[in-house]
Amino acid sequence: MKPSGIKALIKEGDALVSGGQSSTSIFIVRWMTWEALRVRTLYVGGVRAGFGIVDIHDALRLLHISSNKDFSKAFKALTAVDMDHIKGEAKRAWTGLCEMEKVRHQVVHGFRRVGDDYLDDCSRILEGIFGGRAHLLGAIPVTGPDGIERQIGDPLRTRPRDHVGPKKTHGYEEVLNRLVQGMGRKDPRGANQKKQEARLRLPRSTRIQSLKRRFQGTTE
Repeated sequence: MKPSGIKALIKEGDALVSGGQSSTSIFIVRWMTWEALRVRTLYVGGVRAGFGIVDIHDALRLLHISSNKDFSKAFKALTAVDMDHIKGEAKRAWTGLCEMEKVRHQVVHGFRRVGDDYLDDCSRILEGIFGGRAHLLGAIPVTGPDGIERQIGDPLRTRPRDHVGPKKTHGYEEVLNRLVQGMGRKDPRGANQKKQEARLRLPRSTRIQSLKRRFQGTTE
């Protein structure tokens, strides 16, 4: 998701709070925002390390980041930074995010009902992390291919190439190889590559319309 989309999600969460919407609704939107910011942080950290943002995006379309654990593995694969060993306020924020992911699973998967007060606390923490993103996760240092250590900075800056790091020194194949190995995934470039690529090329609206015809019995 582009920075503008993530900022819009932040505002949407704020609007839900102002409108007195349910604690569950607010938490779900806040967590959606974190998942989008999480991927964006990976993009920007990868650029710091000398990878191209488009190459990272294309590789993640095949591999996907569906949890904080996935993010941690992918981040280490691209930046050599172990999220379990970061320091300061960034570490506190990361520890909180990992703890709140358990709440996310309980809420989204319907395992158990979580009290409104607890959800409200989680939502406020997420709001604080979004507002302080530049000096929390943005403070994580990444060493570039030129040997210079740079902080990630605000991951929602709109032009990471100009503001975030050195020129690209690794190509798509290197990005995908590192992510496959670091995340412990099977190489997606096997027998199903053409099928996967065809699925990714299919416009989302086409997929939804197909499902709509199937489940609603439309004749469009």
